[in-house]
Amino acid sequence: MVDRIVPGFPKDSIETVQKRLSFNDELVVKAEPFHLWVIEGPTNIKEKFPFSDAALNVIVTNDLSPYRTRKVRILYGAHTALVPIAYLHGFEEVRTAIEDEKTGSFISEVVFDEIIPTLDMPETELESYAHEVLERFRNPFIKHKLIDISLNSISKFKVRVLPSMLEYMIQNEKAPPKLVIAFAYLLMFYKGKFKSNNIELQDDAQVIEFFKTVWEETDLENIVAKTLSNKALWDVDLKNHINLKEALTIELMHISKQ
Repeated sequence: MVDRIVPGFPKDSIETVQKRLSFNDELVVKAEPFHLWVIEGPTNIKEKFPFSDAALNVIVTNDLSPYRTRKVRILYGAHTALVPIAYLHGFEEVRTAIEDEKTGSFISEVVFDEIIPTLDMPETELESYAHEVLERFRNPFIKHKLIDISLNSISKFKVRVLPSMLEYMIQNEKAPPKLVIAFAYLLMFYKGKFKSNNIELQDDAQVIEFFKTVWEETDLENIVAKTLSNKALWDVDLKNHINLKEALTIELMHISKQ
């Protein structure tokens, strides 16, 4: 498993890069300083390939699934939870949203209070990784457009965020309050319009059509109930999960009044 943000060919700065290299390298790739490579296999791999001698962040393990889950729930989960909230508050990029005191603090609380406690890894490792993730989001050289990341947000939420919510509900017998807020903003995002601004939704036609139809309703409780009970979106019926429907309806009411 590889964990590194690689924006690709630096077209905006390639002339400067090539001048520094003294030749026209057309295979230049821009990448963030952070890197992690997790290899599942026998420990003697480290002897044959002494990554540590090259100061590379490589982990050899007999089971990489915890690292994959950590990446999906924390890195991708934070991204997915952030997008609709930040976008509907007028931000365009991940960095500016994270640097905002209110939005940045909210996402940090989501990660540390509601995602990390649901993961089965040493807490110190999870917190260290989470701090690195949030710092990576602040990288001024990586321009992550929120509207680009919003592609297929429903399926992303199902894979990246919903498992943390379900595990939190098992542990605490209530819905996670901050992730419920993120969920509510996701539903409002898929209305396709917020205040007087239209939103360019990028998703499967069936998903867009479902939300177009469901948002023709005026009763928010019905909108939430129909959305949560749509197994095509979540693979499960979420309507009767503890207080999720009630909490989501309340948050949607708050957002609607903004």
